[in-house]
Amino acid sequence: MTSRGSNELREYRRELRDIINSLKNLEFSLRNDFKNVGNKQCADSVNSVIVKYESALRTLNSVNASTLDRLKKASDDAKKVSYR
Repeated sequence: MTSRGSNELREYRRELRDIINSLKNLEFSLRNDFKNVGNKQCADSVNSVIVKYESALRTLNSVNASTLDRLKKASDDAKKVSYR
């Protein structure tokens, strides 16, 4: 992975944070703006998605871009050898 790849990783993290924040706003609205229309069940469903996305974000945050750089280079090198 190049610096472009590192930038992409940062962009993925930012985009996932934005999605999580939007879902949190939706969950809050469902819980507080709607009553007696299954709002709690719907909000709970949205919350379960938030929990999964937060887990994915933690995983993305734990990825070291330099490790990805090394893996990408190794992959490219292996492709060059196998095509000879």
